[in-house]
Amino acid sequence: MIRGKRGLEMGFAWIFAIIVGAAILFLAIFATTQIIETGKTRGFTEAAKAVTILLDPLETGIASARGDVIRFGRETRTHYGCFTTSSKSPVFGRQTLSFSERSGLGEEWQEVGAEISIYNKYIFADKTEQGEDLFLFSKPFYTGYKVSDLIMISGENYCFVAPPNIIESDVDIIQNINISGTLENCPADAKSVCFGFSGCDIVVISNDEYETGTVTKEGGTVSFAGSLVYGAIFSNPDLYECNVRRLGKKIAELGWVYRDKIDLVSGQGCPSVIGPELEFLATQASEIRLSSDMISVYRIAQGMDDRNEDALCRIYPGEDY
Repeated sequence: MIRGKRGLEMGFAWIFAIIVGAAILFLAIFATTQIIETGKTRGFTEAAKAVTILLDPLETGIASARGDVIRFGRETRTHYGCFTTSSKSPVFGRQTLSFSERSGLGEEWQEVGAEISIYNKYIFADKTEQGEDLFLFSKPFYTGYKVSDLIMISGENYCFVAPPNIIESDVDIIQNINISGTLENCPADAKSVCFGFSGCDIVVISNDEYETGTVTKEGGTVSFAGSLVYGAIFSNPDLYECNVRRLGKKIAELGWVYRDKIDLVSGQGCPSVIGPELEFLATQASEIRLSSDMISVYRIAQGMDDRNEDALCRIYPGEDY
């Protein structure tokens, strides 16, 4: 009986030791996993900061387009947001950028890193871009004077079908864009973009040689003016409309700055005749609510730009000089 009791006590001791050992092992693995996940999340946050730095060289400074590519080495998701107001930038709003990465263990995708806020750039992309490579393309946007550089980001391949020469020359530098004369010759894995006719994933229509027009994708239609055609092609429609409103605010603020410049140079014997147009342009731009409103602002700017170019004292450097 005593041997049996001792044997039973030994059995409980072993069972207790196994349970405690398993619990300790579980806690150790859990703690290690949490440390790894925290490190990865921090790493994704740092990656987002690094990408915002890499966007700086895409500021063109001139009318030409620029392209680049970021290679991650593993399938990655980049997430984009857009807000028209911000506590740090109440006038121009902000955009957000965050990362997640495909995992070889556990969940298919890692937890998304912290969002990085961007206040001084206008990024056009889908809300989530996925791939091992990110293709970047920038093009300046003018309303008479330069407003900003538009930055298009994509992780997918595109096929531009019968684009006009001006667009073909711009995108010729972008590695993930194919040019085709017919839809049938587009690569199977590419999003198709039709210019002037329907039948593609994305349809671009214009009646003035692509100065202005509409882009239809994802069941919705947005309007474009000037180089915003690229933003409309590559961007999620909601994110696009948000950025157009942000651009409207910047057009207005720059317009008032140039209006003040007129008063300054006029006092130095160099008057300008575009003051009323600058005021009208700034007022209209500040009230942009939809992308279609940008077209009327763009038309006002074209007339103003002609008068500025012919003036003895130019108030701003335009797109062509």
